[in-house]
Amino acid sequence: MAKALLLVAYFMTGCIASSLISWFGALHPGCFRVAVALYALLVVAWVLCWLADDAIAPFFKVRDINYYACLIGFAVAVVLGGVSLWLSP
Repeated sequence: MAKALLLVAYFMTGCIASSLISWFGALHPGCFRVAVALYALLVVAWVLCWLADDAIAPFFKVRDINYYACLIGFAVAVVLGGVSLWLSP
């Protein structure tokens, strides 16, 4: 139960961080470029984690299914937290 609460807390932290980045990008057109650059860095890191999954998962001592679940959860947190703000009018 404690591990489930920890994972939910990490997911909510990811949503809040992504929402903060997108809010920062919505403040000013100059800040928009910074927010896009931060999202681009997150996407690059996410893709690298998918490509190097055989080397990274044993380093963290997690099973592959849990590693993939964390990567998918990270992507969902980014979409729910920040990108959805840009989709609203």
